[in-house]
Amino acid sequence: MFGETKKPVGPLAGVKVLELGQLIAGPFATAFLAWFGAEVIKVEPPGTGDPLRTWRVVHNGTSLWWHLMARNKKCVTLNLRMAEGQRIARELAKKVDVVIENFRPGTLEKWGLAYEELKKENSIASNAAPIVEHANERPAAERMTPSAGSDLPLQPANEAATGVSNTATKKIKPHSTVASGGPRKANP
Repeated sequence: MFGETKKPVGPLAGVKVLELGQLIAGPFATAFLAWFGAEVIKVEPPGTGDPLRTWRVVHNGTSLWWHLMARNKKCVTLNLRMAEGQRIARELAKKVDVVIENFRPGTLEKWGLAYEELKKENSIASNAAPIVEHANERPAAERMTPSAGSDLPLQPANEAATGVSNTATKKIKPHSTVASGGPRKANP
C-alpha cells in the first residue's frame, strides 16, 4: 500500500549508514549499500539539495542520475554549516554503523563532525572517508597516472559496471562500445 515502509531485505539489511557526501563519490558508494538492503540516511544542504538532483540529463526538473543514486535512501535536510545542523548530524551518527563522506579534507573537522569526534559518541561506527581524491591535494596530471596510486587500472571494470567513462583521461573513439571492447565490425 502507498505510504507504507517496507522492511529492508538483502545481505545488508539491518546496517545503518549516514551519508554526508554530495554529487558522485559519496552517493555512488552508498547507493550500492542501499541496493543491498542497508538503511541509508542521506544528508542534503537546504535550498537546492544535493547538486546531483540537477546534474547532467534532467527530466521533469530532476536529474536521471538522482533517481538512480537516491533510490532506497532516506533524505534529510541539514545545514551542516550551522550549529543546529551539526548537532542533528551528531545525533544521527550515534545511531548508525557506518558514516560515509566525501567533502574536501578539513571540512568535517571545521564543522566538528570529523570521524574522531563522531567515534567518541558511537564506538561501533566505522568510517569510509575519504573516498575521493580532492583537487587541492595533487596536480591533475599527477592524479591521472597509474603510478600515482589512482584507480586507472580499475577503470575498465568501473566503466563496465557503471556505464560511465572517464573522459578526462582518454579520448573517446567513435563507434566504440563497452560490450565488445572495441569498434564493431559490419557483417560481410
